Amino acid sequence: MKIKSILSEIDNILPEKDKELIVENRASHVITSANNIMTLLERNYDDETAERLQKKFLNAIRTGKIEKFSNALRRINDADQRTDPEYETET
Repeated sequence: MKIKSILSEIDNILPEKDKELIVENRASHVITSANNIMTLLERNYDDETAERLQKKFLNAIRTGKIEKFSNALRRINDADQRTDPEYETET
């Protein structure tokens, strides 16, 4: 793949110190984003659901299986819609 080879070439050109700074910078952004998601879950779901979703989220990061978090979130949101009196289904 051309893009992958271009990125590999750029990666090989960067001095080692720049690589370390890039890793640190990217890690900082990822951690900040993860914290924001954890807070978002706390604010938008009851305590029990938020805790369950946070565990799924962290496990998805750890295992690299993002679909497990997405599926859990979808199931919870679908269940919420079915129990919400304002939610109307098409008939």
